[in-house]
Amino acid sequence: MQRPEWAVYECDCEHAIRDGVGFHLPVNFIDLDPYGQPWPVIDAIFLAEREWPPVLAIVVNDGLRVGIKNQTAWKMPSMESVVQRHGLAFIHKNYVAVCQELLTEKAGQAGYHLTRWAGYYCGVGKNMTHYAAILRLD
Repeated sequence: MQRPEWAVYECDCEHAIRDGVGFHLPVNFIDLDPYGQPWPVIDAIFLAEREWPPVLAIVVNDGLRVGIKNQTAWKMPSMESVVQRHGLAFIHKNYVAVCQELLTEKAGQAGYHLTRWAGYYCGVGKNMTHYAAILRLD
């Protein structure tokens, strides 16, 4: 009642986003805080059919680095192309750069290019990764 313009859903967000839930709203800022990896949700966002804003901001609290530290990246479909390009040892040490590379690639599928980027490691053992991007339509 306090925020009548908000839409709140309880669902499997990956499938719901891919199917267009919430895209009736003029979304131009996305804040992702998954438990673990964000890449399946990011894929759903950029593969969904929708009208895109000219500028899109996305911020992510990414928990995948702990799994990468344990050398499990090769088992993750979202990391398969990165492991093939850079090798397993590269990913943990350079995960912020990997995130920038992947987000640029995935956003490009929707016609966006990266204009600003910031990222850093945090949390216990620096196992979390925070990053933000500003994207513009080509």
